[in-house]
Amino acid sequence: RDRDDGVGGEVRAIMSKLTKVFGARGWPRPKMTVVVVQKRISTRFFRMQRDGSIHSPYPGTYVSSERAVSDPAHRSFFIIPCKKHPNQGTAIPTKFTIIEQEQQQVSTS
Repeated sequence: RDRDDGVGGEVRAIMSKLTKVFGARGWPRPKMTVVVVQKRISTRFFRMQRDGSIHSPYPGTYVSSERAVSDPAHRSFFIIPCKKHPNQGTAIPTKFTIIEQEQQQVSTS
């Protein structure tokens, strides 16, 4: 991987190869979304009970980048894994960062 180009260069190389493979068969290359998944991160989320006690978020909790500190150049979100109980301390979220998105987002409103 080229140090100056980083992951973007790898993504462009993969897209170029896919274009050649699909083109050789006469097919259009499908629109792609590239997501980087990070499991070992230092970010933590908590939920507060009405009595003021603090607990781990519920499994499956989704936190969007609008609510969390993340890289402003990419859209990121976090999901709390679906374990019944964290091994120790608080649950560790998984971070998902969309680094390339060719397809337009579908509006749900």
